[in-house]
Parts: sequence; structure tokens; C-alpha cells
Amino acid sequence: MPPNDPSAQAVTRPAIPERWVFFGVWCATAILGFLYFDRGWMAQDVGTLGHAAERVLAGELPHRDFVDVYTGGQAMFNAAAFAVFGVSLTTLRLVFLAAYLLWVPAVWVVARTFGRPPLAAAVTFLAASLTLPIYAEGMPSWYNLFLATAGVAFLLRYSQGRQVFWVVLAGVAGGLSILFKIVGLYYVAAALLFLLYLETTDESGQDDGPDLMYRGFAASACLVVALLVLSVVMTGSDTKGLVHFALPPLAAVAVVAGRFRTASGRKSSDRFRRALASILPFVAGVGGPIMVFLVPYVLSGALGSLYEGVLVLPRLRFEFAAWDSPRLLGFLPAIGVVAWVAWTPSWDSAAGRGIALAGGALMLGAVAMTHVDGVYRTVWWTLRSFGPVLAVAGAWILLRRGRDGPARQGAGKAGGLLVLAVFGFCNLVQIPFAAPVYFLYAAPLLVLLAIGLSGDRFGAANKRLMFATVVLVGFSIFRLDAGFLYHLGFRYRAHRQTEVLELPRARGIRVTPEEKDEIERLVNGVLRLGAGPTILAIPDAPEVYFLTGLKNPTRALFEFFDDGPSRTEQVLSLLDDTQLDLVVLNRRRLFSPPVEGPLLDSLLARFPLTAEVGRFRILWKGPEQEAGGG
Repeated sequence: MPPNDPSAQAVTRPAIPERWVFFGVWCATAILGFLYFDRGWMAQDVGTLGHAAERVLAGELPHRDFVDVYTGGQAMFNAAAFAVFGVSLTTLRLVFLAAYLLWVPAVWVVARTFGRPPLAAAVTFLAASLTLPIYAEGMPSWYNLFLATAGVAFLLRYSQGRQVFWVVLAGVAGGLSILFKIVGLYYVAAALLFLLYLETTDESGQDDGPDLMYRGFAASACLVVALLVLSVVMTGSDTKGLVHFALPPLAAVAVVAGRFRTASGRKSSDRFRRALASILPFVAGVGGPIMVFLVPYVLSGALGSLYEGVLVLPRLRFEFAAWDSPRLLGFLPAIGVVAWVAWTPSWDSAAGRGIALAGGALMLGAVAMTHVDGVYRTVWWTLRSFGPVLAVAGAWILLRRGRDGPARQGAGKAGGLLVLAVFGFCNLVQIPFAAPVYFLYAAPLLVLLAIGLSGDRFGAANKRLMFATVVLVGFSIFRLDAGFLYHLGFRYRAHRQTEVLELPRARGIRVTPEEKDEIERLVNGVLRLGAGPTILAIPDAPEVYFLTGLKNPTRALFEFFDDGPSRTEQVLSLLDDTQLDLVVLNRRRLFSPPVEGPLLDSLLARFPLTAEVGRFRILWKGPEQEAGGG
């Protein structure tokens, strides 16, 4: 080409290498994580994680020796971290930060499957901003989310090459998730549904024949799953929950069931064989970690205690730990945003430009005004409403695509169904406790669902999806991350977690001035009284045991899990048996009934000296001395 050729000026600049795009977004999410990993706490969560892990470190076994709130795997995991890095809240935070940094690449892999690098980068950053930066405590539901995302990445790889290695890894992710919290079963159910769907895209069978038996079995399995979903939602939620929580998984079930309406031309025996070729390795992967976890229970004859602790006691949450479903007011704006992104006229047309500009301006203006409480709540309700709206839209897209048959659809297109199913089922984590933070335990999967449907259906470089993602990144960073859990979902208030705790087991964690004053006076006061190695802190105050390093004489972390009909007699009998000198009463308990009436009168009679420390009341026997000092 001659040097002065005008066409030389139009040569496209080389694109940024994809690995540098990923490295850039990973560094950005890492910086965001480091900024917030030591910010804030919920005291009961600190106690739940720390106290359970410390009991395991001391040789106790979850459910056999104490009532663990979760399956028990996280208590063992955190105990191992304590053994290596020391017993402190900072250890738990750093381990969670490491898990977060390992999770971000899995989000990128999934997002990159559906969208080009710029869109995948924006989606990855948005998903990351909705997790640790908002609440940095390593709750098991975060690990459920991380493992489900990894499972999606593994299943996507499996769908592309059908290598058994990847489906086994996806199963291992499910098994580990269950060990952190039993709701890991939701991911397992979604993955099995996907594998059933994936079989319908397989045209490699050679035997022509009837498949009515297989289709009948598969359709029946879909019906059973649908009934189980409805049972869970109706037991643990209200009427609004049927819309928010039942619709997404039922939409995925409907898509899979729709694949069995017509004959495939392959024999039932061939279809069963091909379905089991992926399902059995997945189930084996799920079972591997669980079998290892069961070994100490088998050796100690504690399988019964494990069964009751994991599958029976959690039902009490439906009675004591419930939160109403979110409002339905966000559905209209959510439908509007989805329709705006999906609008098909070209940007070069007047209609396309007008709709794009008007919708973008409205969205940007709404997010910019979220310092106003009413606007903030509207945007939040809209965000929560995207789940059922996108699920229904996604099911419609996938069912229409399914009419083209497996040949035109291709196994790779099953990725849309995969993210729909995993989000739909993992979103059930909000039952029965649909507090705002519980939405975040599934929100990154919702972000991946958006790119999985929009990026695939409307083009990977969809400018409106990119714009919407960037706007939501702004809302997440400047409103959700910049606030804190106390106001999440209700209003924006800048966080006040500015004071650093000086307690040995929580040194370096930033809390509000009021929280610092309360917890430091409590812990120092209890230790100053020299009550011995064991105290009693009730109700729902596991943080007192963990932060003081003193022993818990009961099996319970939260009393409602281990509360008998004769509560007063149980507590007084325990005091007689252990000869305790000090009791801490939590007057703002989370779930369990308060200490009042005859039980309180009996405690005051036995422990004549008292001190008020914020929401706590310390009761002890002489000698009289200052208990609430700094």
C-alpha cells in the first residue's frame, strides 16, 4: 500500500489482548476487595463463624458436640484456617478475600462465554461489586454462590467438549457447597436439570426407535422438581414469594420439560444411556467430598446427630428466622429496562436512537437520584425484580429457540438454560429469610443470566446491555458499597464503620464508634471480672464466647435450635452443674425468645451484681468491681 494512500488511515487499531482485559478487571476487583474486606460486621455472624470453628479446633464435631447452624463443613474449614493463621476475625476475612479473588476468574469465564471482552469485563466487575465489598463476612451463602459459579463454568466446558473431567469437577463443587450449607442442594438440582436438558441436544445416537419411556420419565422428573419448588416456596414464603422465588426455577423446569413433548427418533435405552453418562459422574463428584466429611461421624456413631442437625433442625428457621418477600413495585420498571435492552430496531434508525437515548437518560437519571430514599428503594426493588422478569423472558427465548430442534440449537446454546436454572434454584436461598443481603447471595448469577440471554440472543456487543451494566456498576459502587448492611435495600447512608477494634480476636476490623465502645467495654469488662474459663451468654450471643475466648457450657449457638419446653429449668440446672460465676444477657436477641419472667428473676437472685453495657447486661457474683470499664 503506498504511503499516501488514504485507505491507510482507516486501518483498525489492534484490539487489547483478551488476557490484559481480564487482568485489568481482576486487579480492579482485587482493589475493591482490599478496600472493604476489613469494613463492618454483624456481631452474631462473627460469633456464629468464629465460635463454631473454635469448637472444632478444640476437638468437637459439629452436630455431635454442638448445634452448628450450618452443615459443618465451614466450621471445619475455618478451624483449619485458625490452626494455620491464628484464631481471629481477620483470619476469617482474609480466607474469604482469597476465595473472592479465586471466584472472579470463574465469573469471567462464564461471562466471556456469552459476551465479548469489554462486556464480559463490565459484567464481571458488577458481579464482584455485589459481594464482598457490600458485606465482607465469609458467610456460607457466599461460598455457595462462589461454588455454584465455578460449577457453571465447569458445566459450560463440559457442554462444549463432553469431557467427563469437567462434569466431575462440577459435581465436586456441588458436594463442597452442600458441606458449607445445605442449600447447596439447589445448585445440584439445577445442574441435574441442565444435564437432562443437555441430553436433548445430542444427535449422535444411531438407533432409531420409540423413546416414550424415556420422555415419560424425564417429564415426570420435571414435574416432581416443580412440585418440590412450590412446596419450599409455599412453606417458607408468602404470596409475593411465588412471584419472586417460584417463577425463576419453574421457568427453567418449563424449558426442560418442553424438550420432551415430541419424539427424538432415538430409542429410550439410548437416551437413558447418554443421560446417565453425564449424570452419574456428576453425582459421583457430589458424593466425593460428602463421603470424606462423613468419616468422623461414622467412626463415632454420630450419623443420627448429623441427620437431625442438617435436615431436621433447620426447619425451625421457618418459624423463628423469617423475613417477608420483597415488594412487587419494581416489576414495571424492570420490565421496561428488559424491553429497552431487547429492543431490536437499529441504532442507525430514528426510532432506535430515540428509544435508546430516552431509556438511557431515564436509567442514568434514576441512579443519579438514589441519594433520595424513595428513588433508592425504587431502584433496589427494580433490581430484585429482574430475577423473575429475566427468567420468564429467558424461558420464552429458549422455548422459541427449541422449536428449531437440536441441530440448529446446538449444545453450546444450552448455556442460556444453565445460567437460568442455576440462578433460579440458587435464588431460593432467600427462603425463609428474604432480607436484602440474601438477594446478593444470588445477584451475581442474575447478572450472568442477563449476559447469558441478552449477549447470546441480541449480540455480544449489545450497546444497551453494556450501558445498563455500567450504570448498575455506578449504583453498586456509589450506593451499595459506599453504604452498609444496616440500610441496604431501604435507603442510602454513607457507612460509619471508621473505628478500628483493638480486641485481640478482632484487631483491625472497622466498626462504628458505638459498636467499638460497646463491644470493647463488654469484652474487657467480662475478662476483668475473671469469671473463669466458662460463662453463659444468652440468648443468641455467640460473639461473646468468641471475642472473650471463654467457653460455652451449652450445645447451642442460637438458643432456638436447642430450646426445650422447660427452658427455665434447663438453664438453672446448667448453672448448678457448672457452678458459673458470670452470665451475659443479650437484650436485643436476633431470633430466640428473650430472657424474662421467672428465668430472669431466678438469674438476678443468683447473680446479685449487674452492669449495663449497651445491649448487654452482665450478671455476676462478688466481689463487686467495675465491669463495664474501657
